[in-house]
Amino acid sequence: MAKKILSIEVSAAENAVLRRYLEEIPGFAFELFHATEASDAVTLAESEDVHLVLASADREIDAIEEAISDLRERGFLRPVLVLSSREDTDAAVRLLRAGADDFLLKRRVSSRRLAAAIADAEARALRRHAERKLESQAVQLSGMLERESLALRQIEVAMERVEAANRSKTSFLANMSHEIRTPLTAILGHTEELLRDELAPSDRDDALRTIHRSGEFLLQIVSDILDLSKIEAGRLDLEKMPFSPARLVTDVRNSMDTRARARGVELRAEFRGPIPETVHADPTRVRQIAVNLVGNAIKFTAEGEVVIGLRHLSPATEDEPDRLELSVRDTGIGMDEAQIARIFEAFSQADTSTTRRFGGTGLGLTICDRLARMMGGEISVASEPGRGSEFRATFSTGPLAGVRFLDPEEAARVKLIREAPDEIDPLPPCRLLLAEDNAVNRRLITRMLERLGAQVLAVENGREAVHAALRESDGAPPVDLVLMDLEMPVLDGWGATEELRAAGFRRPIVALTGNAMETDRQKSLLAGFDAFATKPVRRGALIELIRSQLAATSTPAATPPTR
Repeated sequence: MAKKILSIEVSAAENAVLRRYLEEIPGFAFELFHATEASDAVTLAESEDVHLVLASADREIDAIEEAISDLRERGFLRPVLVLSSREDTDAAVRLLRAGADDFLLKRRVSSRRLAAAIADAEARALRRHAERKLESQAVQLSGMLERESLALRQIEVAMERVEAANRSKTSFLANMSHEIRTPLTAILGHTEELLRDELAPSDRDDALRTIHRSGEFLLQIVSDILDLSKIEAGRLDLEKMPFSPARLVTDVRNSMDTRARARGVELRAEFRGPIPETVHADPTRVRQIAVNLVGNAIKFTAEGEVVIGLRHLSPATEDEPDRLELSVRDTGIGMDEAQIARIFEAFSQADTSTTRRFGGTGLGLTICDRLARMMGGEISVASEPGRGSEFRATFSTGPLAGVRFLDPEEAARVKLIREAPDEIDPLPPCRLLLAEDNAVNRRLITRMLERLGAQVLAVENGREAVHAALRESDGAPPVDLVLMDLEMPVLDGWGATEELRAAGFRRPIVALTGNAMETDRQKSLLAGFDAFATKPVRRGALIELIRSQLAATSTPAATPPTR
């Protein structure tokens, strides 16, 4: 293949001489290009893929030096030879430093001398190529080693986190076992005493209250675990509805005052500055945060007081929302900085000794922290060992345009919503179908509903539920409402409901299940359920749900299938 040779600022006569010398080199095929100006050399060398550059240094040394430097800076590694009519050591040094391979006197150039210079320059070029390749490989190797080092460090960090998480979860499981077994011991122990009828009437009442409290505690543990799993899976949906923050704080204070007084601790509420009469947020989750923070404060305070504070935080800029700050201050045991750094981690508490002394699963503060962030706020804490702690939870209020603000005295006088009485009004005359595979639950719910005036037909699975609901054509009394468990043998609640709807059954069907995930609720509504209620059964809530569903429908109980 012919070599492409570029001559720079070489005269026509000199070009002719160069061509003759090059032609005399044995076996040397070439194409000769010419650049009359040094400034054109770089562009021409790149566009023509030149193999060799021959530059004349008789006129503008600076221009030739700049062209050679530019070529080398742009990555041109091939030979560059300089030809000069005069012996000029300074010029030779400058041009060689700029990147020339050789400096030749024109009067001494011959075919043999030029061939030797070209061969030597090509050897230098090969060395440059090798060096550049080695440099590139060294850079790649260095980058690869750096990436591998970073990856190894990331693996080490991940393993450390996994080990830390495993330690935390192991500790959590040990704590959880203790927390679950403690109320279970009370439940089983008192139940055995009640079964043997060894208790006086007053002791029987105490035993029943203890069993109820222990059951509530177990339910709270399960609820915390479910809440955290839903938050981490991104499946916890928040509601936005108007509610009175002052009423919520007062209600939390009143509902937890008995627990505080049992510990010898004063529990009070403070409204710091004007408070919005209503805000738009999720009152259930705000209350959950407040109850958890107040409960912790009471648990870790042996004497003194716990103060629930509420204040409005005006936005610092137009882009920021209005927020409320719910604070809980106590005079309890306090925490050091290392303990504060851990308290919002899942499955963690201040330390294991705290767990043993005060109990708890270590999930409450994690859930509160996640909930506050989901509601546009955060939780912070200031604490000092032996002097108490103050937790501050903020959340977005939603738009406050047109909302009246209450001064602290007005906020403190906000009346609570009257709590539901213990006695529940009887249900209207109705016939209910209960599909529940668990015999204990079936008897419990049937007895509860019958005491409130309902007729209850109880079945063990979905297949029996379908037959019972559609028996009106056989002369059986109509079913006004179905309470349907989801997980049952033979035919589950979803399949039974789909069959009933396909057969023309239009009366309400309520899912009554231990499946408490949002996905279960959505699946149930899509299957044709009218409402969704979770176990354990809350008598008041279940009765109100049944009452509302009965009142909302006036369609015939069932349309028999065509035979």
